[in-house]
Amino acid sequence: MPTRREMLTAALSAGAWMIVGSPGAVFAAPEGAAPADVTGDGAARRVGLEPDSDGVIRPGDFDHVGVVFPSDTRTEPDRSGRAALGGIRFETNGSLGPWRPLRPSAEAPDGKPASASDLVLAPEGATGFQVEIAEGVGPFEPVAVLAGPAADTSGPRLLPLPGATLEAISRAGWGADESLRNWPATFDPVQCLTVHHSAIELEEDRAASVRAIYRFHAVDRAWGDLGYHLLIDPEGRVYEGRFSGSDTMPVFDGIPAAGAARSVLAGHVGSHNAGNIGVCLLGDFTSAPPTGAAIDALVETLAALCLLCGLDPTGTTHYASPTGGAARTVRTISGHRDWTVTQCPGDVFAPTLEEVRTRVAALVA
Repeated sequence: MPTRREMLTAALSAGAWMIVGSPGAVFAAPEGAAPADVTGDGAARRVGLEPDSDGVIRPGDFDHVGVVFPSDTRTEPDRSGRAALGGIRFETNGSLGPWRPLRPSAEAPDGKPASASDLVLAPEGATGFQVEIAEGVGPFEPVAVLAGPAADTSGPRLLPLPGATLEAISRAGWGADESLRNWPATFDPVQCLTVHHSAIELEEDRAASVRAIYRFHAVDRAWGDLGYHLLIDPEGRVYEGRFSGSDTMPVFDGIPAAGAARSVLAGHVGSHNAGNIGVCLLGDFTSAPPTGAAIDALVETLAALCLLCGLDPTGTTHYASPTGGAARTVRTISGHRDWTVTQCPGDVFAPTLEEVRTRVAALVA
């Protein structure tokens, strides 16, 4: 009788990890093809940012706010979240609410500074917001994002192991506006996997949160695409992130040959992105854990990646960037904070990564 490892490896080698756009449909939009029909109302987009005389920015419809820094503003986040960039408060029913901290973001493509805050979800009914930046942080530009209407994500999910087809909601399925994407896809041999949290409160429409992150990364932070390879929502649905080509295999340049997996270059760990696959759990796990469904999907996704890439889930990797010369020794499955000073993937979730590694190892054994 074949082992779980043999069945999963056979399924993956046969191209069984597919991306789906809607129930029963396989998505394979060729490079250079017309963008998906999700522009306009379906696309996350920037809205007006000029403050009124009272200092409140009232941009019309918006659901997320962040801050970007045009200059190379260097900020050192701490694990407590108290080294805030500043604060934000929202106007609802004509009144301004309490100040909330703006946390510094620590992810970035290689060669670019992490000069931005994390996104903040606006409360329902918000009509405006104020931003206050800490002294000495530098010039800033507030950004308002409207994620757009719901996409159809009611279709297939990542299925239980072993031997099951692994499925992720395609970029078309979650409503990516491909006209925003201008980051060419390049590929490098896979060395390790890094786990993140999005550090934002989520909308009920999880795909809207993915669209907001995409818009913030691709346009407002000028990366040209999503910084994560895959994203997982609290219900355990997996979303295709960074664009990797026209086939139905996310992350890679086709179905990986044994020991020769190559992942698309993304932007989730500055200076250490090449060959580093980033998987992001949607949500903020600073003071609360991820859902069981999200953890289960993460374990199954990491197991599939380890099998495809020939990685030891409980091992150590001597990472060496083929593009920038950056090198260090990390766990093969690491958290973002193992690479740099950051809260990510959350003070509550980060200490449980060893349990995640153990569960992944049991699946690939």
